[in-house]
Amino acid sequence: MFKKVINTVKFLRVFVTLIRDPTRLDLVLALGDDMDGEDPLDTVPLLRKRPEAVRLFTEPLKHIRVDLKAMKTLPPGTLGRVFADQMEVWGLKQEDTYHTPVAPTNTAKFRIHMEQTHDLWHVLTGFGTDVKGEIGLQAFYIAQLWTPLSFALVSVGFLHTLFYRLNEGQALVSEVARGWLLGKRSRPLFGVDWNELWSVPLEEVRRQFHLDVDAAHAAVPVGDLGDLPQPKAA
Repeated sequence: MFKKVINTVKFLRVFVTLIRDPTRLDLVLALGDDMDGEDPLDTVPLLRKRPEAVRLFTEPLKHIRVDLKAMKTLPPGTLGRVFADQMEVWGLKQEDTYHTPVAPTNTAKFRIHMEQTHDLWHVLTGFGTDVKGEIGLQAFYIAQLWTPLSFALVSVGFLHTLFYRLNEGQALVSEVARGWLLGKRSRPLFGVDWNELWSVPLEEVRRQFHLDVDAAHAAVPVGDLGDLPQPKAA
């Protein structure tokens, strides 16, 4: 009981700080640490119904092999080439999101797989890496996985917008709606062995997983920024 109270206090402290600055990757990872504990097969029971997810938990973990330099030599338009090009544009390294130590537990396997595929899912879904894009991707996560951390991060996005960027509220809601819609319409991405698909054209991969990014954008137009005044910082 005492440990649960301590974890709750730690969670709230990180949560409030993240509301002020949702760009802090270190705080996002810390929030995930504070929410860890239960087996993801219990917190996300739908994973038990997906063969690719069950294999990820029952077999040795297959790490995503990322060699950005080698991927730059792949033909233009392939998943690996687009991924490498986009990582360069974003100024990111694949290991930037690596955080969880390797361990033979379902929790570790789940987090490692999510960390290794996070930037790839950005490319597959078309969401940017700004705050709105990150929150849109978290809405996609909710639609596909129903993960507690994603609920927390979407809440952070809305509260940050409420206190600091209210005039961007419509745009954020549009991103969340688009992420949810895209996630519900597409095939599950969790547990996929992406190592086999680097040389496949991105658009073909999207078709294979029913990721119709254009249709999601057409269904949910970008929200207007509007002319609401910026609220004073809390």
